[in-house]
Amino acid sequence: MNDQPTAEFKVEKRSVNSRSLCEQIQKDVEGFIGNAGVLWSSDVHREGFLDTIGEYLENLLIAGTIEQWNCLCDLRNNTIHQMDQGVYIFEINYRQKHCLNTTRLIYTVKDLLISSLKELLDFQVTP
Repeated sequence: MNDQPTAEFKVEKRSVNSRSLCEQIQKDVEGFIGNAGVLWSSDVHREGFLDTIGEYLENLLIAGTIEQWNCLCDLRNNTIHQMDQGVYIFEINYRQKHCLNTTRLIYTVKDLLISSLKELLDFQVTP
């Protein structure tokens, strides 16, 4: 089995209320990114990934840790040009219990598979 990573990412945090909660969510989400085998260039894979993150956040809502949440990774927060380049913005917004502001985790994900595929397609044999 191939253990090569399928994506690289960086995260930007905004309006963090509880550092420990944010770090736990970040750790869990990054585990999903690393282990889910998402083909970021596939709409179906991205939607499945968002469903998984949604279930995770819904469990935090049921547990009373957060009051509302939203996650997105589509044309609302990505341009077609970015997506053609294999770069995707994945955003999680949640409001924890008894807080007014919303914490935002904004992931910039670079799809390594699409980059490899483009390199392969651009490969030219010279005589």
